[in-house]
Amino acid sequence: MEKKAGLDKIKLLVKSQMLGVIATDMDGHPYANLVAFASTQDLKNIIFATNKNTTKFKNIKRNAKISVLIDNRKNIPSDFEKSVSLTALGEAEEIRMNRNFYKKLYLEKHPNLINFVDSPDCALVKIQIDRYQYVNKFQNIINLEMK
Repeated sequence: MEKKAGLDKIKLLVKSQMLGVIATDMDGHPYANLVAFASTQDLKNIIFATNKNTTKFKNIKRNAKISVLIDNRKNIPSDFEKSVSLTALGEAEEIRMNRNFYKKLYLEKHPNLINFVDSPDCALVKIQIDRYQYVNKFQNIINLEMK
């Protein structure tokens, strides 16, 4: 499958979902958290907000390697045929430059989180995506390099 078709499928899923699961490294073990996310139009970056005092933020400061799982399951039997999942692999960093650009992008998708994002303890985190793996029907896989 060509890259553009794969990106179109990924874009549809990313736009349709509000939440994803990030996995950071906690002393050699995966540490998973549910986060509200947004992405840049070109899908090269995923953004989420977190309190700077969380374990996930501390994990990112120690090891920037991160993965994100986004899916559309409904927890019903038809998921085996109809659900899709997306794993994004990349490196995370706190957004310091162009924060207003990313904040606007994030709040377009999650306007209800404005007070959280504006709090002094909140960090906006950008994940620069290296690779996506898109799976449907639990076995059809599309791998896309983003670099």
